[in-house]
Amino acid sequence: MVNYPSFYYSYLDPVLIGSTINHQIISSSLPATSKSFALTTSSKAILDSTGGITFNETTGVFSGKPTKLGSYSLQVNALNADAKIVGNAFTFISVSLPTFGYTVTGNIIKGNAFSAKPENAPSAIASYKLEEQDQKILTSIGGLEFNTKDGVISGKPLNLGYYSFQVSGLDASGNKIAKSFIFISVTLPSFEYTTSSSSGLGLVLIGSSYTAKVLLPFTGVASYAIDTASASSFASMGGFTLDSKTGTITGIGSKEVNANIFVNGLDASGNIIAKSQQFITVKFPWFIYNISAPLTIDSSINLSISQPPSKVKTYSLDASTEALFKSIGTLSLNTSTGVISGVPKKLGYY
Repeated sequence: MVNYPSFYYSYLDPVLIGSTINHQIISSSLPATSKSFALTTSSKAILDSTGGITFNETTGVFSGKPTKLGSYSLQVNALNADAKIVGNAFTFISVSLPTFGYTVTGNIIKGNAFSAKPENAPSAIASYKLEEQDQKILTSIGGLEFNTKDGVISGKPLNLGYYSFQVSGLDASGNKIAKSFIFISVTLPSFEYTTSSSSGLGLVLIGSSYTAKVLLPFTGVASYAIDTASASSFASMGGFTLDSKTGTITGIGSKEVNANIFVNGLDASGNIIAKSQQFITVKFPWFIYNISAPLTIDSSINLSISQPPSKVKTYSLDASTEALFKSIGTLSLNTSTGVISGVPKKLGYY
C-alpha cells in the first residue's frame, strides 16, 4: 500500500443549495512538485451528482452552485509534471437547505389555544409540507392542525410531552427549497403559592411554623396531591402536610433539608389538570456578632451576639470549625452567652 503525503483544503461551512462556493486548497500544505490535480474515478461520479459543482484541475478549486442536497466526500490527487501522484487530500462538502423560523415555539399549555406561523421564510415558497414521520409526531400531540398553504400550525394541544419535527417549504414545482425545525413542549398550566411567614416563600427556619397557600385556585381543580415523583422529597421535610382540599402546605421546621416538590391540581375525576413546583429550604436561623472593624492580632477581643435568639439556651462550636477556632489563638466561647473572647494570634480571614 502506497501512502502519499497529504495536503489540505480550507474549512468549508455547510453550503446552501443554489449558492456559490469557492473551496480552495491551503497552498502551504501542497507538495512542492505539484503541477495539477485530479479527482479519483469515484469522486468524479460523486461530484457529478451534486448538480452544479465543478472542479478545476489546474488549481484544484471546487466552485459552482450545487442544486442537489447531500453530504459529499471527495478525494483529490496532486500530480507532478509527469502526471504522477505526489500527494492527496480528502475534503467534505455539505449542501443543505436554508432555514426559516416560526413565531411561537417552546412551552405551550395543554388545552390552550395555540398558533404558530412561519417567519422570515423565503419568498419563493409556495406551500409547506410535513414528511410522513413529522406528520405522525404532530398527530401524536393531538388537537393541532397543519395548513399546507401558509404553514400555520394551530389548535389546542392535548398530550403532554416534548416534541420536535421539521417543516419543509416547497416552490411552485413542489421542490424543497427551505426547512424549519420546530421544538414544542406541551405542559400543564401552573398555579402559584403565597405565604405570610416572615421568612418568605420557600424558606422555613427550624423551630418556626410555615404556611403556604395557593394564590389563585385554578378553575376545575377539586383537590390537591403531592406528585409521586416528589413524595420522598416532601416526606424528608419531616411533619409537613398538604391539605388535599385547599392545597395549603403547613409544618414546623425540624431539620435542615432542601426539598423540590410538585403539587398536582386534580379535577373531580382525579385527573391532573394543573401543577405547581415548590422549592422549600429548611435551615437554622442565623444570629450575628457585633464586629464593627477587623480584629487586631495580639489584641484582646470580646465579641457578643447583636440579637440573641429568644429560644437559644446554650451555644457550642460546630464540630467542623472547632479545630479552626482553636488555631486562631487563645480564644474561648462562653456557652451560656455565646460571647467569644481571647487574643487572636494568627492573621487571616475565618
